[in-house]
Amino acid sequence: MSTADQLLYSALHGTAMRYAADKRDFTESIAELRQLAGGRDHVLAEAAGITAGSWYSQPPPQRSPRVLQSLSQAAEEIGELLG
Repeated sequence: MSTADQLLYSALHGTAMRYAADKRDFTESIAELRQLAGGRDHVLAEAAGITAGSWYSQPPPQRSPRVLQSLSQAAEEIGELLG
């Protein structure tokens, strides 16, 4: 992963966590994350997959199950887009 991709990954992860904490609308959040990715869907898919995988292995007690559901759904949608 290039440095540019790593920076984008960090931005996507941080933004997604902030959106989840704020309990923003899921559809709007996904649209904004896709826009932030700027067509670099491989980075968006990796960020969603790693974050969801981390959550499944050790869900932090302070986060709601809604975050996990949103991340899982996002990872599925992105996977479908990438084929």
